[in-house]
Amino acid sequence: MTFIYWWFSGDKEHALIRTATVLIIACPHALGLAIPLVIAISTSLGAQNGLLIKDRLALERARNLDMVIFDKTGTLTRGSPAVSGVVAVPGTNESDLLAHTAAVEVNSEHPLAKAIVSEAKRRNLPALHATDFEALPGRGATAVVDDKRIVVGGPRVLTESKIVVPQEVQELTTAWAGEGKTVLYVVAEGRLLGAFARRR
Repeated sequence: MTFIYWWFSGDKEHALIRTATVLIIACPHALGLAIPLVIAISTSLGAQNGLLIKDRLALERARNLDMVIFDKTGTLTRGSPAVSGVVAVPGTNESDLLAHTAAVEVNSEHPLAKAIVSEAKRRNLPALHATDFEALPGRGATAVVDDKRIVVGGPRVLTESKIVVPQEVQELTTAWAGEGKTVLYVVAEGRLLGAFARRR
């Protein structure tokens, strides 16, 4: 109505200006501007922090939540794997165990391998050179370090190599597994060197 009045009054410039003014003032601010802007910003911030929001209305409903229940161990994560335990068998040095394992894992594309490499760097251990690297699908990885074939992987590595785990190592790795941690074993030339626990 504002546009029509001023347009037919002959003042076309004021017709546009006054129409825009009426629209801006009469527009429900919260509905027309604030809510879409807040939803866009919150969705963007969530994506930057690794949170994918499939339903934007869930953001509005989330303010009424009183309790959040997670259905299994491991649902809450740190965002990146980390070494939470190391055990070396008698006769093996823990630092040597970590250095040799990191030499194998540095060539692995598996995200959990980064935990071993990061821990070795954190302890300022020497970077050993590995050759003849090979990824073992569903088992782990293997490479030659210091002229020894080293295999890093889960329990299947022990089964395939027919290795008997010492009692003290077995008790510790069983406790780690019970806490929901990933347990990795390190075998060199058919002999167990140690194990790692990694949390996620």
